[in-house]
Amino acid sequence: MLRHHSAVELVQRAVAAGLLTRCPDRADGRVVRLALSREGGAALERLSALHVEELQRLGHPRHRLWDGLDEPKGASSEDA
Repeated sequence: MLRHHSAVELVQRAVAAGLLTRCPDRADGRVVRLALSREGGAALERLSALHVEELQRLGHPRHRLWDGLDEPKGASSEDA
């Protein structure tokens, strides 16, 4: 779970890095909305592409690890 003070610190760092912008809410002065900056959007796209590549690369070994986990003990898919 992310605590309030941790979230505030992360937002402050992201704003300082130019990844997020703060936008006051017009209807409620207590609320601050966050938006990705152009740089933040570009960074998110780069990271997303890297994660998709990594997940695709790891996909097959992961499935081998999961094979048989839902079968009763002592049974295997080769028994069928």
